[in-house]
Amino acid sequence: MKIWLIQNIIAPYRIKLFQNIAETKDIEFKLILLSKGARNMPQWKFNPEDMPFETERVGGIVFYTGYENQICINPLLFIKMIREKPDVVICAGFSFATLISLIYKLIFRGRYIIWMEGTQFTEANKSKPRKALRKLMARCASGFVDAGTMSGKYLETLLPKQHSKPFFRSYNCIDTKKFEDNAVIDGEEVKMLRKRYCDRNILFVGQLVERKGIIQILETYKELVQHYRNPLGLILVGDGPMKGYIEDFKEKHKFDNIFIEGFLNNDELGKYYGFCDLFILLSLKDPNPLVVFEALAAGIPILCSNRAGNAVDFIIDSKNGYIVDPYNIDEVVSKAISVMEWKNREEIRIFSQELVKKANYDESAQAFVDACRGVHRKATIRNEAISV
Repeated sequence: MKIWLIQNIIAPYRIKLFQNIAETKDIEFKLILLSKGARNMPQWKFNPEDMPFETERVGGIVFYTGYENQICINPLLFIKMIREKPDVVICAGFSFATLISLIYKLIFRGRYIIWMEGTQFTEANKSKPRKALRKLMARCASGFVDAGTMSGKYLETLLPKQHSKPFFRSYNCIDTKKFEDNAVIDGEEVKMLRKRYCDRNILFVGQLVERKGIIQILETYKELVQHYRNPLGLILVGDGPMKGYIEDFKEKHKFDNIFIEGFLNNDELGKYYGFCDLFILLSLKDPNPLVVFEALAAGIPILCSNRAGNAVDFIIDSKNGYIVDPYNIDEVVSKAISVMEWKNREEIRIFSQELVKKANYDESAQAFVDACRGVHRKATIRNEAISV
C-alpha cells in the first residue's frame, strides 16, 4: 500500500512517528513537504535526503499570514499525484493539499484522510465560504485521524449527525524519557538555580506570541506577587515578537524577578521543569502544545488553558494541576495559589508520567496505519463490487 503524508514542513518530534509508519510491513511511505521552512521556527531545517524514510519536497509559492501561519500553493502536487497514484493520502488539516486530494478523489476515486490537530478555538472565525469548503472536504474524506478529544469534536461539527466516517486517534509524541531524566536534579544544582532565580518559581515554555496567553500570564503574575511575601520568579523560556512587551511590562512594574531565557535545548529545559514549582500555559488558542507533554514527563504541576487542545486528555483537576479559563484571571490566580501549596510533588510526578504514557510513538503510528488500511480495504471491496 502506497501512502503519502503531506504537510508544509517537518518538525523534529515527528521524525520518529513517520519512521515508525514507514517501517510497517507492506507499507510504502513517502513524506511530501510543501515548504522549505517556517520563519517562526528557524531551527526546524532538515534536508529530505537526511530523513530515515522517503521524503520529497514539491516546490510552490508560500504566503505568510502573520508571524506563524503560512499558506503553501503547490500546483505541481496534483500532477505528481496523477503520475504516482498513491493509495491513501494523509493531509495535515484543511489546506491546499487537502483541496488537491479532494479533486483527485472526485476524478480518480482516490482516498484521503484528514489528520486534524486544530480545535473549535484554533479554527474559529473562518469565513462562510471557508467553512463550506471544509465541510465538503470533510464529507468527502475517507476517514480521520485526530490528535485528541477536542480535535475530534471539531471534526464532528463538519459532518452530518448521522455519518459512518471512521475516526482514529494519534496523540502527538515527544521523547518523554529525556524530560523524565533531565528533570531530576540534585541538591547542588538546585542551590545554583536558586541563587540565580527565586525560592519559588513559575515556568512558561513556548513562543512569545499573543495566542500563547502571554498577557494573561503577566497579569496573573502581577496578582500573585501581591499574595506572596517572599520573592516569586516568573521564568519565560522561548522567543517571539512579544519579547519587547514583556520587557516593558517588567520595567513598568519594577518586576526584577521576571526572567526571559530565550530558546533552550531539551537537556537544559528539563532542569527548569524539575526546578520550578508550577508550569503555566494560558493559551487563547493552541492545537496540541508539546510543552504539556514535557511538563507531564517532568512531573511538574500544570495550570493549563481550557483552549489548549490536549489539556482535557492529560490534565486532571486536583490530580496533576487544573484546567482554567485564561480570560478569568481571578480563577487562574486562585488555582495557581492552590497548586503552589501542594506538597505531594512525588505523587504528581508518578501520576503524570503514567498518564503521558498513552502518548507514545508506537500507538500513534499504529493509528495512522490502521486508518490507512481501513479506508484502503473498504475502497478495494467497493471497487471489486462495482467491477462485478
